[in-house]
Amino acid sequence: MSDLLISTWVYIFKNSIQVLNPSARSKVTSLMRNYLIVLIVCFYCYTPLSAQEDDTPKFIWTPALEQIEQLLDVYQLEAAEPIIEQAKQETLAAHEASSFELAEFYIRLADLYRKINQLPTAEYYVEQAIAINGQLDANEEQLAVAYNLSSRVFAGMGEIKKAKAIARKGLTLKDNIAPYTLSRLYNTLGVAYYYEGKDYDKALEYFETCLQIREEVLSEFDSKLATSLNNIGVMYLHNFNQLDSAFQQFDKARFIHEKGLPDEAFKRADIYDNLGEVFARKKDFKKAKKYRILALNARLDEFGDMNPNTATSYENLARDLVLQEQYTAAMPYFEKTNYIRTNEYGTKHRYAIRAYIYQAEAYVAWGKLDSALVCLQRAIIGAVSSFDNTDIYTNPILEQETIYAKNRLLGALTLKGKTFYQKYQQSKKKEDLEQSLAAYTLAIQVIDKLREDYERSNSKEGLLERAMTVYEGAIRSNYEMLSHNKESMYVDNIFQIIEKSKSTLLLEALREDEARAFAGIPASVMEDEKAIQYELFSVEKQLFEAQQSKEETDQALIPELKKAVRKIRGEADSIMRIFKADYPEYHQLKYDIELVDIETAKSLLPNDKHSLIEYFVGEDFIYAIIIQEEHVDIQRIEKDFPLEKWIIDLRTNIGASTNPSNKAAINIVTQKAHQLYQKLIAPIEKNCDLKEGLTIIPSGILGYLPFELLIKEAHPEASFFGNHRYLIQDYAVSYCYSATLLHEMQELQHDSKSQGFLAFAPSFPKNALPIRVGDNTTELTKLKYNIPEIEALNRLLDGEAFIKENATKAEFLRQAPQYKIIHLATHGLANDKVGDYAFLAFYQVDDTLSHQLLYNRDLYDLDLQADLVVLSACETGIGELKSGEGIISLARGFSYAGSKSIITTLWNINDERTQEIMLSFYTYLKEGRTKDDALRQAKLDFIDNYSHSAHPFYWAAFVPVGDMEVIHFDTCPIACPILGLGVLLLAFLLGRRFFKNASIKPETQT
Repeated sequence: MSDLLISTWVYIFKNSIQVLNPSARSKVTSLMRNYLIVLIVCFYCYTPLSAQEDDTPKFIWTPALEQIEQLLDVYQLEAAEPIIEQAKQETLAAHEASSFELAEFYIRLADLYRKINQLPTAEYYVEQAIAINGQLDANEEQLAVAYNLSSRVFAGMGEIKKAKAIARKGLTLKDNIAPYTLSRLYNTLGVAYYYEGKDYDKALEYFETCLQIREEVLSEFDSKLATSLNNIGVMYLHNFNQLDSAFQQFDKARFIHEKGLPDEAFKRADIYDNLGEVFARKKDFKKAKKYRILALNARLDEFGDMNPNTATSYENLARDLVLQEQYTAAMPYFEKTNYIRTNEYGTKHRYAIRAYIYQAEAYVAWGKLDSALVCLQRAIIGAVSSFDNTDIYTNPILEQETIYAKNRLLGALTLKGKTFYQKYQQSKKKEDLEQSLAAYTLAIQVIDKLREDYERSNSKEGLLERAMTVYEGAIRSNYEMLSHNKESMYVDNIFQIIEKSKSTLLLEALREDEARAFAGIPASVMEDEKAIQYELFSVEKQLFEAQQSKEETDQALIPELKKAVRKIRGEADSIMRIFKADYPEYHQLKYDIELVDIETAKSLLPNDKHSLIEYFVGEDFIYAIIIQEEHVDIQRIEKDFPLEKWIIDLRTNIGASTNPSNKAAINIVTQKAHQLYQKLIAPIEKNCDLKEGLTIIPSGILGYLPFELLIKEAHPEASFFGNHRYLIQDYAVSYCYSATLLHEMQELQHDSKSQGFLAFAPSFPKNALPIRVGDNTTELTKLKYNIPEIEALNRLLDGEAFIKENATKAEFLRQAPQYKIIHLATHGLANDKVGDYAFLAFYQVDDTLSHQLLYNRDLYDLDLQADLVVLSACETGIGELKSGEGIISLARGFSYAGSKSIITTLWNINDERTQEIMLSFYTYLKEGRTKDDALRQAKLDFIDNYSHSAHPFYWAAFVPVGDMEVIHFDTCPIACPILGLGVLLLAFLLGRRFFKNASIKPETQT
């Protein structure tokens, strides 16, 4: 009876006070609250628990807990306390102090306090429950529930590492707990990774595992299925920007929840909000508002106007108004959100930080920079432990602080840097520019801290993409400081930042084995880790191939393969956590990457006639640092031209322009090659004395461009390609991924016992297996000239050649680690979607592509001793472009595997002409020329031999990467070079006689 009366009273109270004005509502609330306390105490004290219901409750404290929940729902914390104590005493009277009954009571209490965001109190009670289980022969089901709850509490408090560790403790019990409890642990771990703001792919995996379990054990319209679908949708929405996929998940969740719990709209308010977010991002604000209002009304009905849950709706309505440039209308919603959250959570909480950042973004868009900076300072205060200075011209010293929310702090500092730069553009005050630079510098420190925390490379890639905005802002502010102060420190800063933006993950990978060795990780543990990584790659490759196939049998394998991938990744993650915890030196050595400075970069130059040019491509400007032995310069090139379009146009038309009748393609290639020279090289030549050699470190899309074909002076007749003046005619050009990686490749020491020349040239039968790449299928056609190419080179270098059916993938993997020079004349295919699955093709030994195709990922397990790898195959230098990391290509894979240098290709190459260029290249290399000079001379010979028909399509695709030092060949019988030179002379004479003024057919190998 007491339960019914109190429940009725609470319902009337909550719904009736909504119609009163604020003053009356306050008075009534106070009066009714006191009345309720008396009522509850009277009923509770004088009515025996056993008499409240006819049926004995499962737990003795169940009726009391219902009363406590009702009080906590309306934040009557003090009124709940005596009931909690009384229920505890009743439980102790019936059970021992260390009992599962009492532990269960604490768990239920902790969950109630968590729901109203009283997290320290929730932490206290759940710890009590865990402690009781520790005193008993633990109830593993109850303990898993407690671990799950504890993890959620710590995640809510921003202590993500603790949250993850506790959830994993729960997972150690997975063999002895109910499937639904296991699903909750996976869900909680996913939430922790999501809150952490990194390793989003891991968060998605945990959410998908949770859903998979729930679909097996729950009914069709269970609201917990909707929760899992909603969480997966959030990942697609916020972290992968896949709006249609997100909508599908949210709409499924909405349908299930409306069917399963039609009367509990407040529980699906988040789903409504997420649907609104999808439409807001699609600029369909009418539909967005429909869902936002559904969410707001549901929260108002359940929580009232001044609740943190309702504040979420106010924040989202404000953000949508900002997207529509209705700033005046948005600000009251932001202010209300900030008031509610600060009042509820305090200033140092991630939700409070987020609201201030959103409001600052709105002020920046509105042009109110000072107001934006005030909001950002509050956000920074919230993210840093003891920092509380509201002066916008001050910043925390991060080394001395605990950071509560690194991702939020990164966002606040980045926007502060941008806002102060805009302020500087208006004021021209140096102090505003200094503040911009200071904020960006701190943001880079946060990026470095985040990078160390991330466990998976693809999560780091997402961070690096985000970091590019920070790097560009920092470079811009440093460059502007040069106009106030010509100190070299600003050029040094720019160089260091540009280096940070290049191939970070490749550097980490190259340092990893060294770090493990120095950290003293036992060989057995390292072998276990390598075995797991090999197994993971094997299953991932099976999954990739199944996804590429249209066969029903292959498609049916996909769910189980995905499940296997998640399991093995979990095992790999566990080992990496052991490395991190038990071998801190490993973690420090791996991530404490020392980037080369300008003085070290100078030492990379072979002589005083060589220059290193390192680019950074930003949104508004292209920066180029030119390093010479006695001179350092920086050029800023305004990006007032469509760089990406020009490069794509040139590459798209390069093959078609070999047809003399295709005037449009010819004009495009000639025009773009000349325009790109004028933008990228001419400004540098104007201010720097460039001489004989250039090492170019490209940025972003520049990695697809062979600079050698840039036209300095165009011939009046565009189709006379041999008569244009190209950059290669003035300079020997080489490339690398960063100056630091060039230093690594130059310093790499290989086994002096490695053998000389190794070559592979497989044949491809007519019945070759079709290969599916994305939506297309390709076949590996017969190559006419790859075997003659290898035979001629082997006569010249007296090495080991595997041709036709002997040129298998298995044989290559056996032989490759023993040789100094490796030459592969075969088919190659880039993958611009998943760079790790670009491949080289070998002889088909059975009906399995895995035994024929050498994927980029296969190279990560190789340990090469090669000073040079020549990839005489198509598209080996291009692939998936990743912001902040570069192009994920086969050439990069061979760098990872240990090659000091690579000759790679940037498009499909002509089979016949390739053998001429390669024979010439090796002849010059054997004469003692550097690799870049040998390749340059081979190209110049080709241009001279074929005169105006020497189209760059045939020679410009080949580019040298890495260490260009001379290769010292072992002494071989005199007949070898004589025979080789004879072959070259014959090819040269034939070329002069028959091809000097002839067109070349654009036959290519793929």
